[in-house]
Amino acid sequence: MNRDRVVTANTGLAGWAVGGPCAAGAGWAERRPQSDARPPKPRPLLDAFISGPGLARNWACVALAAAWLLIMQSVHAASQADLPRPITAASQRPLAPDSVDWDQEILALDESGRNGRGMPAQRLADVLTRMPAQHPLRWKALALRAFWLSDAQQAAGLPEIVAELQALQVHQPEVAAAVPLAQAWVARVSGQPRLAESLTEAGMAQLTPASPPLLQFMLQGLAATIKDNRGQHDEAVALRRQQLVVAKTLGPRREASSMIGLIYSLSLAGQVQAAQHLIEQLIRLAGPLQDHYALAQAYRAKCFLDGEIRHVDPTLSDTQAAVQHARLSGHVPTLAINLGNLADYWLRAGRFNEALQVSKEALALPGQQDTDLLLVNQGLALIGLKRLDEGMQSVQAGMARARADNDRVMLAVFGRDLADALERSGYLREAVKAHVDHRDLARDASQAQQRQAVTALQEASEAQQRSHALDLLQRENHIKQDMLDHEALITRAVATAVLMASSLLALALWLLHCLRRANTALQTTNERLRRQATEDILTGLPNRRQITERLADPQEAALLASAGLLLIDLDHFKRINDTLGHAVGDQVLVQAASRLRTALGPSDMLARWGGEEFLVVSQQASMASLHQLANRLLQALNHAPLSMQGRSQLVTASIGLARLPGHRSPSPLEFDDALQDADQALYQAKSAGRNQAAAGKSLNTSDANSDGDLSLPWPVQAA
Repeated sequence: MNRDRVVTANTGLAGWAVGGPCAAGAGWAERRPQSDARPPKPRPLLDAFISGPGLARNWACVALAAAWLLIMQSVHAASQADLPRPITAASQRPLAPDSVDWDQEILALDESGRNGRGMPAQRLADVLTRMPAQHPLRWKALALRAFWLSDAQQAAGLPEIVAELQALQVHQPEVAAAVPLAQAWVARVSGQPRLAESLTEAGMAQLTPASPPLLQFMLQGLAATIKDNRGQHDEAVALRRQQLVVAKTLGPRREASSMIGLIYSLSLAGQVQAAQHLIEQLIRLAGPLQDHYALAQAYRAKCFLDGEIRHVDPTLSDTQAAVQHARLSGHVPTLAINLGNLADYWLRAGRFNEALQVSKEALALPGQQDTDLLLVNQGLALIGLKRLDEGMQSVQAGMARARADNDRVMLAVFGRDLADALERSGYLREAVKAHVDHRDLARDASQAQQRQAVTALQEASEAQQRSHALDLLQRENHIKQDMLDHEALITRAVATAVLMASSLLALALWLLHCLRRANTALQTTNERLRRQATEDILTGLPNRRQITERLADPQEAALLASAGLLLIDLDHFKRINDTLGHAVGDQVLVQAASRLRTALGPSDMLARWGGEEFLVVSQQASMASLHQLANRLLQALNHAPLSMQGRSQLVTASIGLARLPGHRSPSPLEFDDALQDADQALYQAKSAGRNQAAAGKSLNTSDANSDGDLSLPWPVQAA
């Protein structure tokens, strides 16, 4: 098993902020509309009043402005009295001569951490104790120490670094962006990715041409890493290219570090040729420098590009070169990952002795974190060598570590590889059990991912609602403030009462227009949010939330009495995603939804239930009617292959049938029971060979006497 393979299927690959590897992100970001379009702010009432003609009105405005300036001048003078005097050359005590080359020492410690030697965070803390408090390079030591603490997931010490950077920016405004950068690392360590993203954006906004290049380099790297983790790879590529321009001013090693991050962002963005060209440039750059860490990452990226982007087996020479350079660099995490990749190569080649030897070497490394993957690789090699008991023990140990980390996706991948290894080695009974376990693990992983996606969508919707409410509040405050200013202006302009009355009427009409426009925008936004919350973005079908809300409505629920449920699951959909890609999988879902619509009656309702599952609610509740409807649905899918991107793909489905109780409006609990019945029937159809339907207990028990022989599942009739 290859850790890079799991990363591309599950988590957006991490970037490099300074030069050391950062941990991978939390997952692909959810797909949702990114729109910042907001209704324009209403023009302030006072501005609209001043802009019109009228001598008396202009005179009143001038008088008001003069009074306002006098008030502001007095407030400013009072506030300046409480501020400390600025530090001047006469008042500042001269520092003692500094004979230490602090810049060289700081960069040397950072380089040692990048090459896996020493503890840079602790050694940078020692440097800070010796460095003068007002030294102009102190921010650099603080920022690099904050990076290495976050890279080691150590929160202790980060708040103190943030506080000291805040104090330094008073005298060094050019390094003000280092404060949100350090705060972003605190948020990442604390498990707050959204806060880290907003802080990083704030730091990027504070960058100026006077900002130190290293600070620009670090912020751009962190921002690109966050974009990659959220699946926004094109934006990450743009940031990496900006970082590379800055890195060339910091020396070849920083340039190599920036190229590593850009290679992975290009790969994830699908820009294969650009990534290949950059890998060749990196090898030419790092070779003369003897930068074995960069060379190890270059060959690892080359293997990643072959295996996960181009879908061809990486070469043995590239895999071994990555291991060799990682071993020379002394960077233990990189060596452990590349040894795991080499073990995966030997496993796929059927050379289990070599795979076992490499796995044992990786497990013996100190402080590496991929023990679950390495234990599973070791177990698969032992199974291939017919040492079943030892192999199963090692695989179970690796799966136990993944289970302890609540990594359900890795558990599903481990279960699949175990079942395949047992089957190849001839342990058929154990392979069958492993396949059954893998099915359960895959279902758990899929459900967990669905729950994460729903949660992310809900959070985004709530954030958008809060932002909209804040905008409305700000508009209301602006209107109130303008009205207060307007009343003060009326008091000072008694002599121009007639002109003021006409102006007020015009302003009232304008305000009414603004309010109507704001209400229209609010209604439009609410309708858009309602559609996003109750409709599936990809297929345009109702989603699970809409079905649940309709069931909660008594009038809607009354119509569902004795209704039939058909739970549809596309067969081998994961294989389509794995072999043809997620873009083709999305097209399959869209075309399958379109075909299913054609097989339904006007009173039937089709919804996307999640993943590759669809739900049909039909008023045709008899067994015979549901049987006919299921056959129409199956034939609608498999009567002809689907066509997408120049390829043809025959898609079939399995269907589980159930019925809601007919004595009264079904409750949510009864709906869940019927849905569970349909789900069990769906698994019967899957077990019977797929491309067919099966009836649940609610149909078999109630219709056995009226519909004849209802033995199910049954295959679809030939179209």
